[in-house]
Amino acid sequence: MCVLYIVPRFPNIRTTFIAHEMAELRNLGAEIFVATGWSSRTAPHLVEEPFMDHLVPLRLTNPLLWLLALWQLIRHPNIIPLLVELFIGHLLSIYALLKFFANAPKGLYLGWWVHHNNIEHIHAQFLTTPATIAVIASKISGIPYSTTGHAFDIFATSPQLINGGLKTKCKHAAFNVMISNYNLQHMKQKQIPGRFELIYNGIDTTLFPHPHPETILTHHLVRLLAVGSLIEKKGHYILIEAVKTLSERDISVELSIIGGGPLEDDLRAKAGDNVQFLGTMPQEKVVENYASCDIVVLACVVAANGDMDGLPTTLIEALAMELPAISTDISGIPEVIINGETGLYVETGKSAALADAIQWMIEHPDEARRMGQRGRELVLERFDRRKNARRLYDLIQEGH
Repeated sequence: MCVLYIVPRFPNIRTTFIAHEMAELRNLGAEIFVATGWSSRTAPHLVEEPFMDHLVPLRLTNPLLWLLALWQLIRHPNIIPLLVELFIGHLLSIYALLKFFANAPKGLYLGWWVHHNNIEHIHAQFLTTPATIAVIASKISGIPYSTTGHAFDIFATSPQLINGGLKTKCKHAAFNVMISNYNLQHMKQKQIPGRFELIYNGIDTTLFPHPHPETILTHHLVRLLAVGSLIEKKGHYILIEAVKTLSERDISVELSIIGGGPLEDDLRAKAGDNVQFLGTMPQEKVVENYASCDIVVLACVVAANGDMDGLPTTLIEALAMELPAISTDISGIPEVIINGETGLYVETGKSAALADAIQWMIEHPDEARRMGQRGRELVLERFDRRKNARRLYDLIQEGH
């Protein structure tokens, strides 16, 4: 089975979970190609390297793309009603409209490319640019497509990020994967047409060995860890406030934050001496930091533009290592952090409540460790990458 993935950028250190999913499909027997909506200047991660020679860049600076897009438009006039429907769906903002005009030629060209390269299925990761390109390419070629919806592509409301043509893209897809039940119910409540399937983002559980539980929360100085880009929706500023509150209560904690991003200077200015910024790092180094911490905390919030996390991978990884974990009550987080069972979550944006939850775990180490152990059981049952990739593979095959 020959599958074309359409992704926003490739390679991309922030979305290596996509490459991991592609690798699992390849292990199941699929040949994977990757088309990119936008250019990338980053070096490939280890898991991305095998796909670099199967890359299909969609560049508007390529004259051949424009020539073949025009030829497809002439040969397939039945595409015009779909383009009009998408155009109307993108009248949400000038930014959405500009993205449509940039992506329509890419979709037309790709419709020619997939037909001439024996592609059997198209899968768009994210319901934004990739799905726009996919629905047009599918209409041109007759090859079915599917999508995966994540977070900002569903929830963002700002003019810069709002997703145009969502109903059209979901309606025409063979199926649409949602990464959490929260997202699935949201699409139903919004009456978005189409077939929807729940497949959680998975991890390779063998990469996250669980540490010796007796070493967790046994130190006078409690080590907190947060893993996530330094952007608004991760809520790092709330966590920093919680750490200050704990220090005022004479509770000894230190916080390490892994990740980079535009808010680094602002967050450093708010942080005390007991907060370290470690920057971005490869996964094996992240695992080392998991193994040396006591509690993983992610204070997710809804950003001003409406964006929020769907289901943060770092929480799944933490539970895979049987670590006590704390987060907030937004989006799909309660599907991995089951309050009082696999961890604790608090109301989003409440630094005092977050400090209370951290303090509770420090004062109840046995209960906290048991939550981590139950968390690993949940991860093995619900978030195993191989099992979830098999489900996606079966859905793709179902349409052939």
